[in-house]
Amino acid sequence: MAEASIALKLQDNFSQAIINMRNACTPFRSDVTELQKELDRLNGKRVDLKVDLTRAKNELAQARRAFKEAEAGTDEMEKATKRAALAAAEADYSNLTEQLSVVSQQARRTQRDIDAASDAASRADNRAGARNNGGAGSGGAAGGDVLGTLGKAGLMGMLGQSLGQVTDTFLGSALGGSVGSALSGGISGAAAGAAIGSVIPGIGTAIGAAVGGLTGLVGGAADIFKEQDDAFKSYVRDQYGSLQSARTAELESGGQIASGRETSLTSFATLLGGRENAVSYLDEVKTLANSTPFLYDDITGLSKTMLTFGTAVDEIIPTLTAVGDTGAALGMGTADINTVATALGRMQSTDKASLEYINLMTERGIGALNWLAEKDGISVAQVYENISKGNYSGREVADFLIKRMQKDYGGAMEEQSLTYAGLSSTMEGWTQEMRSAQGDAYNEKAKLGLQDNIAFLQGEAGAALEQMNAYIGEGKALAENLSGQYQREAMSALLLGGPTSLYGEEQAGTLQAMHEEYAALQKQFDEGDDESKAVAAANMERLKSAAEGLAEDAYNVSDTAKGVQEAERDLVKALQDNTAALQAHMPEYLMGQQQDKGQAASAFSQFMLGPKGDGEGGFSTAWTQRMEAEGDLLAAGMGVNSHATGLKRVPYDNYFALLHQDEEIVPASEARGRASGGGGGGVVITGNEFHIRQESDIQDVARELMQEIRLARLAGEYGL
Repeated sequence: MAEASIALKLQDNFSQAIINMRNACTPFRSDVTELQKELDRLNGKRVDLKVDLTRAKNELAQARRAFKEAEAGTDEMEKATKRAALAAAEADYSNLTEQLSVVSQQARRTQRDIDAASDAASRADNRAGARNNGGAGSGGAAGGDVLGTLGKAGLMGMLGQSLGQVTDTFLGSALGGSVGSALSGGISGAAAGAAIGSVIPGIGTAIGAAVGGLTGLVGGAADIFKEQDDAFKSYVRDQYGSLQSARTAELESGGQIASGRETSLTSFATLLGGRENAVSYLDEVKTLANSTPFLYDDITGLSKTMLTFGTAVDEIIPTLTAVGDTGAALGMGTADINTVATALGRMQSTDKASLEYINLMTERGIGALNWLAEKDGISVAQVYENISKGNYSGREVADFLIKRMQKDYGGAMEEQSLTYAGLSSTMEGWTQEMRSAQGDAYNEKAKLGLQDNIAFLQGEAGAALEQMNAYIGEGKALAENLSGQYQREAMSALLLGGPTSLYGEEQAGTLQAMHEEYAALQKQFDEGDDESKAVAAANMERLKSAAEGLAEDAYNVSDTAKGVQEAERDLVKALQDNTAALQAHMPEYLMGQQQDKGQAASAFSQFMLGPKGDGEGGFSTAWTQRMEAEGDLLAAGMGVNSHATGLKRVPYDNYFALLHQDEEIVPASEARGRASGGGGGGVVITGNEFHIRQESDIQDVARELMQEIRLARLAGEYGL
């Protein structure tokens, strides 16, 4: 009875210990479940942010191109609009990048918490398994210890999570997100390690905390490097994209500038009586544009206006210089300068000094009336009277005003060109020159390609291509018409009943049944109350959608649709076959691989190839030099470092040698032992008689023995 009582008591305590052990593991499993839900949510958020970031990146590139194009123009409102759009796109991209970084950090922290909780639960389960297999004799006290240990482990895990959140918040605020995350990871890891150490025998809380803390710090350091590496990759991608966008915009802008100047050249060739005259004049325009606040297009526009009004070619640049100096002195814009030049040109071409033309100048701050009064020694009122009577010659007044502008305001453009605004304008002019150089060279070569394309399209192949496109267009229309006919017949059968021409017997029967149902619904709607009408209308809508779906399905399985789909599949297969055969995807793949390389790639490249990437000073150079020093003559077959008859000793470390069959390499210790007569490789001499007649014979015998031993070793008698 006593033994039975003891057995019963032990079994009961063991069961309770297992129950307690399972209960102690429950918080870990609960933590893992909740953390996994949080990780799933964060990963989903990360996917959404990456999609949004790709969209924002594309929009930013488009905004940059649009702003570059607007900058090349003269519309200030458009510039401001594009600048605002670019700022908004940059802000959106920056915001999404920051959000993705924050979510990624939180996801990594959550994953570390999951790993810690899962590890603790797994080890607790293992401890419970060990208790189940061999703990029957431990009694209730041992079960209580396990419960207490697991309880402390759970509390330490919860404490570690809390400390990790607190330190992540405060240290992240003080030191930055990456450093804060690393330190909080170390604290969380220490708590998790302490929890695990308290569960596993032989480790202990302190050792577990130390190992866990170190693991957390190492993980945090890896996270910091990864974040830096991600920032490195992102920066390189963005920089590459920005440079590519800038080069594209530069070429587009340069092409437009060059094209506009080519058009101006053609126009001035007509106005000035030949291409040579136009080239000469436009060279003067370019010189003026590059040394004044005027831009090239501004001057050509003013020049055309003045030529239209009959201004002599040799008077245009001096007139524009005088007007430009006046405009610079009085703070005029390009539009005002254009107006003044136009007024002077009209006076010269019409030979009339009308008040209308004079007012255009006085409204912009030019004292034309006072200058005329001063010249003639009369009052301004008398000047008005002379103008009204037509007493002034328009040409004479224009010439006088130009000379007076030169006298009063001469050199103002040069002075203004040294201001920030003037330098900015001059810089813009030179920038246009640089872009025009690229665009002009591009356009000249591109014109050859355009001419070839035009010749192709005008030739026999072009006529065949035109016919092919006509076939394609007609075929698409026929397919769409057939799809429409399926829809029309389905709706006619539904609404009116009757036969169809495209549908098979089964589909036609379905449509007939739908028509009968529709007729019943019509009657229900006409005769029913409001509730019945609502139900009938909903079912009518169902029938309409079903008929449309049936029509679409019927068309999709028709021979026409199958043929179109098969052609599309064949196109995809042809693209796959061609891409595989030509490896056409490799440039894009290699570019992606290059952009995926991080900071370590640069360090590795410098180690292998040297700091300049030319192989000088890198590992490859050192290796090559060593190989050349040791093996250049050997590679040429000259036998250097070839020891077919043996080698007494290796002269230095890392010695290169050409070895032969049956030769043996022995460790240095064994070789030294042999040399000293001890260790492995000792020689025992038997079966010989030595006759010593005098003391010197001993040395002679020893010397001869040593020589024979050496010869025997070299010959392989002892397997050496």
